[in-house]
Amino acid sequence: MTTTVLNVGKIIDSPSALTREQGLLLQKEIISCLNNNEKVVLDCNEIESSLTPFWNVSIGKLYDLFDEDMLSSHLSII
Repeated sequence: MTTTVLNVGKIIDSPSALTREQGLLLQKEIISCLNNNEKVVLDCNEIESSLTPFWNVSIGKLYDLFDEDMLSSHLSII
């Protein structure tokens, strides 16, 4: 199984992860990887600040599409 590291700061083009729109950008990348049965590591090293709306869309909405076991085994954050 392939592991893909997604650099959150680069995907949203900002050190601040604040908005739902930014969350949607990350969510699309995550979904693409998970649909290809890849493990996903979210690299948040470039993120200086974040708000709940960003995480609700980027991660929270994934639970509507994938079961908890799959997300637990295929998604991590560093």
